[in-house]
Amino acid sequence: MLLALIAAVARNQVIGRDGGLPWRLPGDMRFFRAQTMGHHVLMGRATWASLPKPLAGRVNLVVTHAPERLASAVAAGDCVAFASTAAAIEFARAAGECELYVIGGATLYRETLPVADRIYLTRVHAEPE
Repeated sequence: MLLALIAAVARNQVIGRDGGLPWRLPGDMRFFRAQTMGHHVLMGRATWASLPKPLAGRVNLVVTHAPERLASAVAAGDCVAFASTAAAIEFARAAGECELYVIGGATLYRETLPVADRIYLTRVHAEPE
């Protein structure tokens, strides 16, 4: 299984602000959707909380120090919660995933960058705070 990081990054290394994206790039959002559709996507709890709804057509894996806080989302089938990144990666591997996408946030990117096989990077020509 390949481990891929997918991110949009501003010139000043910003990847998000206040639980959202500080830019609107429809082309990048289309690329993200096309790339991740049908795959497992791995995110941290804050990234999960920033989503208006689960990412449809994908298996949403959420790493959190308190998986019990996601009990209602797990029960609804919206996501699968894990106490560790390694456990989430193993879950995707066991499910037969061919390419697992890490979609944020910063802590999860830092943790998975050393073992990533691919990076899909959009450079944003801006310097948001």
